Amino acid sequence: MTNHVQNKLLFPTVLHKIDGPAITSEQIVNIAPGEGKIPVTPYNEPNWEALAFVKQFSEGKFHFNSERKQKITPIKYAQTRLKCCDSRFASDPQYIFGLLNWVEKETVYSTINFVERKRKCGPSKAADVQNNSTFKSLISDAEIFASFKKIRGTPQYFKNMMHDILAKVRQFGPPTFWITFSDAEFKWTDIIKIVARQFGENLDDSTINSMDWSSKVKYLKRNPVTVARQIDYRFSQLWGKVILGGLHPIGQILNYDERGEFQDRGTEHIHAPVHVENAPTIENDSREDVISFIDKYVTCSIPDKQLHPELNKLVNSLQTHHCTKTCKKKKGIKCRFNAPWPPTEQTKIVFANEDKKSLDKANNCINKILKEIQIIGDAIENFDLEQLLDSAHVSREDYDSCLDIMYKRCTMLYKRKPNEAWVVPYNTVLLNTWCANMNIQYITGIYGVIAYLTSYLTKPERSMSELMRAASKEAASLPIKEKLIKLGNVFQNSRDLSTHEAIVRTISILYAAQTLMFNMFLLD
Repeated sequence: MTNHVQNKLLFPTVLHKIDGPAITSEQIVNIAPGEGKIPVTPYNEPNWEALAFVKQFSEGKFHFNSERKQKITPIKYAQTRLKCCDSRFASDPQYIFGLLNWVEKETVYSTINFVERKRKCGPSKAADVQNNSTFKSLISDAEIFASFKKIRGTPQYFKNMMHDILAKVRQFGPPTFWITFSDAEFKWTDIIKIVARQFGENLDDSTINSMDWSSKVKYLKRNPVTVARQIDYRFSQLWGKVILGGLHPIGQILNYDERGEFQDRGTEHIHAPVHVENAPTIENDSREDVISFIDKYVTCSIPDKQLHPELNKLVNSLQTHHCTKTCKKKKGIKCRFNAPWPPTEQTKIVFANEDKKSLDKANNCINKILKEIQIIGDAIENFDLEQLLDSAHVSREDYDSCLDIMYKRCTMLYKRKPNEAWVVPYNTVLLNTWCANMNIQYITGIYGVIAYLTSYLTKPERSMSELMRAASKEAASLPIKEKLIKLGNVFQNSRDLSTHEAIVRTISILYAAQTLMFNMFLLD
């Protein structure tokens, strides 16, 4: 059988005909056994898994639809397959994406079947209940969209999450810190060690550290499920054993929420607003108390190389900002993170300044200092603040006054020496424990954090929201079930996912609910 597009073979298939006239390569044969029929999902085929993945099921047995004494749900089956000691399943990205698509489709159809059975109370006749138009009038578009709020990754899921976080902000007030943790699978030798042991190899740290990038990639690709599970395990241990443990590296935690994101790199990083017990706020406490609290938990200093060699190495390699293409997402902005940051001898609270004239004057002065830092380059290590100001021909009085009026909104300026202008804020205990890039910021006010929480932490996939809204309008005249199916298909077929995210969604489908329960127990 061959398919053709404009008389060109798109996916050629060999035809072997025993009887009858021979078919030459110039001839095009079009065979359409499904013409005039309604297409059905391949998951209706009892042996779909064995037929689609021959390498994994070479004998055509032991797939999901095989007979078993004990029935198993699709989610449990998918998790069991990916966690299996046989790496045939976990090492094949196509199989991982196939499982995710199947599990989510089962979840979507289960949701649709539940919604279809819903009926609102009220006076009605038997004929009204059977009439689809009457049924359609009983369910609004908002309720149709809300039907998908339990499915991870949908815009409705993140909207529900947003409401939960806003309720906590109302209960506890604004969060104290905003923390970001990135992973470093190429630097964490334990991950490659675990993958290697699955294949009978025992590697030590020196061997792994001497590997080039391509060699490490080969090990990480041998079992990406193990890599994803180990990264998830490290995150859980960071929260359970360090941040929420007896060390209290950033204070006694009242509550936290986290959002995992998978950007261009593909692996996961975490954003988390954290409420700290008895943390001072700018609105209710003195400036000195707030600054003292921040300096206790947050720093931008480069540790002494002789006294703290390991921490010095971590700060220089992980916490020093280097501008990349992500820094210039917005036109006309040199770095959307505002790096480098102006040096100051003490942590400052810079209150909002709405006067455009003074803002421009202050920024011109500060930019002159920052430009001088870049011109000096590596020699900046030998400069103190006074020497830097002299080199830039800026007086100390002008510099200090400009620092106090340089932002449109209330902002923290952390204590930095001139050679620390590129250092991202960190916590010494967390950085020493995590051994990967992190960022910790003190939150200055409730209005800014609510806007940031609703636009960033709980942001849905914007393109997904627009696609689902457009699909809802196109399907306005369809019956409820068909409309829900159309929305579900848009969600499943219009996303960009990395292999790592597909694994996390498949094997950690209940992670959000477990985190919420953990927070509730923590509060009790």
